[in-house]
Amino acid sequence: MLGEQQTGGGGPHPAAVVLGVFCTAVTFHLTYRIVNDEGATNAAAVGYLLPVVSVLLGAVVLGENLSARVVLGMVVVLVGVGMTRRNGAAEGTSATADAPAARRASLENTRRPPVSPGRGRRTAS
Repeated sequence: MLGEQQTGGGGPHPAAVVLGVFCTAVTFHLTYRIVNDEGATNAAAVGYLLPVVSVLLGAVVLGENLSARVVLGMVVVLVGVGMTRRNGAAEGTSATADAPAARRASLENTRRPPVSPGRGRRTAS
């Protein structure tokens, strides 16, 4: 009745397993997609943004206080991430930005057309 906790089905353990497996799978998929599309440097920059987003969500959702030191730290992180993103754009090309395109180009150059059976083989007469 009042004060009693009701848990569904098998309790908290199956829920933790499902959430752990699902969240891990989604995270790995998104990480590899970012690495494939944007390159390793830009994927690493996403990791630097996690504390900034966490602090902002803590302030907005939970009402946590933001001190000047915390805001300054967030500014430093954002400036650093901005510098990594701007560096490749300012030069026109960068090794990290071109890595996925270069890899795709090398894969396309190494593909060979399929050989149909019987072609290219010598048969004894």
